[in-house]
Amino acid sequence: MNDFTPIYEALQRNDLESARELLRPILQTQPDSAEAWYLAAQAAKNASQQRHFLEKAIELDPLHAKAANALHALDHPKPRTPAPSAAPRNSRFRLAPLNRRATAFVIDQAALSMISFILLLWLPLPENAQPTDSTTQSLAAIWLLTISLLHITYHMIFVLRTGQTPGKQFSKLKIVRRDGNPLTAWDIFLRCYVGYLFSTFAFGMGFVWATNNPLQQAWHDLVADTLVVEV
Repeated sequence: MNDFTPIYEALQRNDLESARELLRPILQTQPDSAEAWYLAAQAAKNASQQRHFLEKAIELDPLHAKAANALHALDHPKPRTPAPSAAPRNSRFRLAPLNRRATAFVIDQAALSMISFILLLWLPLPENAQPTDSTTQSLAAIWLLTISLLHITYHMIFVLRTGQTPGKQFSKLKIVRRDGNPLTAWDIFLRCYVGYLFSTFAFGMGFVWATNNPLQQAWHDLVADTLVVEV
């Protein structure tokens, strides 16, 4: 019976070449040793060779638990843990405090409301108009469309150039993509229109979501894969 201690020691040192040298004469003289084939699998040069040696060991000794476990691990590899993606690629980014984000939001909404009020003064309204009048309904539809276009244009003009609305400039904040790439017009449309609509129609839950998100992302951030960071 062979003493496999030197082979185990070589494997523990990760000296696979020495382990293979020690195993060659044993495999030639005792090809029916399941333990030798199991050890040969530990020193194998590649996965295909390792599988062949393990199958040989199990063929010789179906009850060889270590060989069976090793073959099972080879057939069912553990899924690789993905690299954490919580932090943006640029480590200099610091997430914006929520209170400053709220301040920026209020400033931007105040600016949009002021512009909307000015536009409303220019909107011709028929005298004695009733909510059921077709003219009134048409004007309401035009007004909603105008507000939507105003909201999109406001963010496109400012965010596409600098990543900042006036409110974020005041609060010294900036919108960035989580992967560090430049913002596109599509990103801004998703974030500042589609995402805002979802958050608003959900009774503001989309905005509150940022309080429990590890990256302080609200729904509109998640939709566009963006972060709000300090400048």
